[in-house]
Amino acid sequence: MTKTEKFLDALLEGNHITTKQAIQRYGFASPESTRSAVARLRMVHGYPIESYEAIDTKGRVKYKYALVFPTREVIAAGYRALADEKLAG
Repeated sequence: MTKTEKFLDALLEGNHITTKQAIQRYGFASPESTRSAVARLRMVHGYPIESYEAIDTKGRVKYKYALVFPTREVIAAGYRALADEKLAG
């Protein structure tokens, strides 16, 4: 199993993962490689991964990733766009 697959499995289990945790637990080389993996999971594989700022107990800003589920409106818009594309093509 690749580091990206392990990272995705953790997100699918409902975990919210900081960049530092992604590097330490899943073996990403840097924050940039973590962002690259997240971008690939979003754009190529279609996973709805959100990144957000969180403040830790010492007041420091941390960036976390979590899997989010789109609203019905967003899903409906996607279906409409696919239908429009089919009609145009």
